[in-house]
Amino acid sequence: MKGWGDVESGYMGYSHSICFFDENGIPLSGESENGIPLHQHFYYGVTNRNWLKRMGEHLSEVRSGSNKSFHKAWREYQGRADVGLSSELVVLNLSYKEVMDWEELMVDECMAAGNSLNMIPGGFKGLKFLHEHRITDRLGISLEERERAINDFSKSHPRLGVPNLIVADLWKDEEYATRIICGAPGRLSVHQIREIRRLNKIEVPIERIAEIVKATSIGQVTRVVEGHTYTRIH
Repeated sequence: MKGWGDVESGYMGYSHSICFFDENGIPLSGESENGIPLHQHFYYGVTNRNWLKRMGEHLSEVRSGSNKSFHKAWREYQGRADVGLSSELVVLNLSYKEVMDWEELMVDECMAAGNSLNMIPGGFKGLKFLHEHRITDRLGISLEERERAINDFSKSHPRLGVPNLIVADLWKDEEYATRIICGAPGRLSVHQIREIRRLNKIEVPIERIAEIVKATSIGQVTRVVEGHTYTRIH
């Protein structure tokens, strides 16, 4: 972490992921409309304590038979040669609001892509979710209280595909879909997507289209033209 600042200062955000490989050990290909790998599943979390200690707590819950989506998935895929399990410290030295906003965005994106391992939405949206479902009696709870509330929720809903239910409702909202698909850095804007399609119809070369719309790569334009990404944007 040299050059990243003091990991003990402020809040940090981490991710745990499950990645699937082919018979040659190469990650399976394909991505969602918002650029997230379809064959990789993510859990995002935040803490103001040592993230490795928090990871150890997660692994302890995995071994103890926890019903949380992330814990069940790790328990199922441990030891398989065609699956990679990884953990990463992603952001650090953030304020409480900054880290909660970060988690909310990351979980939103993965839930929209259908490969989230989080039981509830991230950040402040997750606190609201717990309160609205009467798991907590107030919005302003600590991270430790949130973990206990999620535990209670997972025990009372062991078979509920919570992320899918949430996404089913949110995905009907065009404004939400556009914000998630096009909102993050490096993603194409609605204008760029429409311009790519317009230029492709008049047979402008892919390389030239990438230059005109200032895409991050030729591949980014190719995936739009071939209908692999951004299909929700019209």
